Amino acid sequence: MSKPMNAHTFAANFAKNANPIRGGLDMLVKLNDYLDDYQRHDPAATKLTLRQLFAEWFRRRTERAELASLDERALADIGISRSEAMVEAGKPFWKA
Repeated sequence: MSKPMNAHTFAANFAKNANPIRGGLDMLVKLNDYLDDYQRHDPAATKLTLRQLFAEWFRRRTERAELASLDERALADIGISRSEAMVEAGKPFWKA
């Protein structure tokens, strides 16, 4: 059995090819199939639940929006430049 594609590739491919009418249902079904396939490939791997995956995606989206809204002083306090913040804030939620 070949190793399944990683989650980032899966999400990007799904977003590009999703049927807009059935997108939500298709995503849940395909994502669950992907997670099952990944666990079959590596039984020792912990299977993420859909809830955990969506929580992680929501956390990334929220943190990136907050990062984009920081002023120059706050960015200096955490040691990153405006350009570094914009690169991170511009990533899709499914990319780590």
